[in-house]
Amino acid sequence: GRDRLEVFGRYSDDAMTWWIFDAVAGRWIPPGITLPLLEGATFSEHRPGAYCTSTGDIELFATDTAGRVWWLRGNSSGQWLSNWQRVFDAQTTIESGIAVAGVVADHFYVFARASTGELVVAEYDGEQIGEWTPLGGALKGTPSVRMPLEGQMNVFALNIADEPWQTWMYGGAWAGSWIFNQAPTTSEPAVVSWGFNHMDVLTRPQAGTLRHLIYQGPGSDPGRSEI
Repeated sequence: GRDRLEVFGRYSDDAMTWWIFDAVAGRWIPPGITLPLLEGATFSEHRPGAYCTSTGDIELFATDTAGRVWWLRGNSSGQWLSNWQRVFDAQTTIESGIAVAGVVADHFYVFARASTGELVVAEYDGEQIGEWTPLGGALKGTPSVRMPLEGQMNVFALNIADEPWQTWMYGGAWAGSWIFNQAPTTSEPAVVSWGFNHMDVLTRPQAGTLRHLIYQGPGSDPGRSEI
């Protein structure tokens, strides 16, 4: 929602919990709110993915231990509109957490890593959510996604060679993929975007330090610093 930070996580007793940071008051709103449990399934240890729309609604996705994906929807008043619903076909097993991104409230994209190692994406068009579409790659871990400008979407992940891997969509078409930094890393990339066509990518190299990559568009040579 506006002027607040939404954080979701799973406790050891399989409860999914929702924490809210009030940016105006400058504090966390206690206590954590426990969300409905899955029916006949158990949450996986992979991180959930949330998309907070400009209207304050929340689209929350999580995986279970069988590699299935579940969807929970909330409104700007803090009310969850239904129980968890299973989405996507049973033919694609997901072995990662979820990443979600969008520009408008009724149009967003969901990303994950399938059991084949490929990045997969599904689109919600305001009426229904489509099935998974493979985007290639030989990945491990959970992807991260950011939209540095309208019409462009950048997805970052770790490939099986422990290299930061990236693919992007521009103008409605996926344009390709590349290794944006050859140095091996031991963590999944974390990404934030705060300016036009500008992203900051954080990884942990083998030396155990923190690496900061400044990225300014597909094909650009990212600036790099060790922290």
